[in-house]
Amino acid sequence: MRHVTLAVLIGTLSTAAAAQDMVDCVLEPASRVTITSSAEGVIRDLPVRRGDMVDRGDLLLRLDTEVEELQLELARTRAGSDVDVRAQQTRLSLREREFERVKRLSDRNVAATSALEDAEIELALTQLALEQAEFDRQLAGIEVRQAEALLARRSVLSPVSGLVVAVDASAGEYASEQSELMEIIETDPVNVEVFAPGRLFGDIAVGDSYEVTLNPPLEGSFPAEVVVVDRFFDAASGTFGVRLEVENPGGEVPTGARCRIAF
Repeated sequence: MRHVTLAVLIGTLSTAAAAQDMVDCVLEPASRVTITSSAEGVIRDLPVRRGDMVDRGDLLLRLDTEVEELQLELARTRAGSDVDVRAQQTRLSLREREFERVKRLSDRNVAATSALEDAEIELALTQLALEQAEFDRQLAGIEVRQAEALLARRSVLSPVSGLVVAVDASAGEYASEQSELMEIIETDPVNVEVFAPGRLFGDIAVGDSYEVTLNPPLEGSFPAEVVVVDRFFDAASGTFGVRLEVENPGGEVPTGARCRIAF
């Protein structure tokens, strides 16, 4: 009878110790991103809605692009034309031949020295004109990239993969740089935020794995890995912060839910 009582007592103490190590926690998204537009204009397309899952780089919205498309077409047309360069090359070829002709005449004392000097000046000026034409074509190529960048700014792409939790805009509205258009939460990984009792300090280390259990009415448990252990205490509660991460590629783990974790 004594052995049975002792066993029951040990079991009770073990259960109590385990209960003491069950710490409340909260599941939080890895990040919250407020989406704004770096350009201003009327919203033309808005392909996402609240509750949609998006991947990094997905189109969230597009502003009206008519003006930017015309600017890009104009820049590409200028960059694709080599008419001015070819014209200056032809002119340079003529000036070179003219200079050689005048130089031969000057060598035979048939042409005046001033005529040779004039031909030399015209040749130099034509060479400079060709260099300017080539430089202008290089600038046209830069203008193409600039027009492409301006056009790209009319589209807002998702900076993260996650869940759209709010959409505060609609097609036809005017968007400015100050407009908060939507909010996306990053759901992979999910952060587990814990304030652990001080008696556990030193027992929890980065890289440790623990089981996290959802509070009712939700059900389920999943492994989490410690990624942050605060080195300071909250004086009022005698606790210290711990952050764990839960891999959530399929989005099954809910965010914002309360949970428990056994340390």
